[in-house]
Amino acid sequence: MRTVIIILFAFIISVLTCACGHQSHGELEQAARDFVDLIVEEKFDDAVKSFDSTMEALFPAGKLGQVWEKLQQQVGTFEKQLGTRTEKIDKYDVVFVTCKFAYATLDAKVVFNSEKQIAGLFFIPSK
Repeated sequence: MRTVIIILFAFIISVLTCACGHQSHGELEQAARDFVDLIVEEKFDDAVKSFDSTMEALFPAGKLGQVWEKLQQQVGTFEKQLGTRTEKIDKYDVVFVTCKFAYATLDAKVVFNSEKQIAGLFFIPSK
């Protein structure tokens, strides 16, 4: 009987741990989708508010706008978001937002630090 209680307790703890992790990933996925929406809407001042200090220095709003404009010159006009997936890379949570452009499908790789700030942004070929 005692073994059954211990196993049941371990099961409950593992379910709760998984549920909390998924909720956190869900929040980060939404934050990444919202961030991409801000870029698409060319609301660069709002988009950079979620950057950490390093990203703020490297990509102020004007620079982010230039990068977005150049990207669309290369792959065509943004059409829509297709989905997301997440990965844990070292101490960072990474959300890949798959984006359909006129001439290519790319993943916006949005890297979050432990404070849920954006610590990196890359546009890479979609898997």
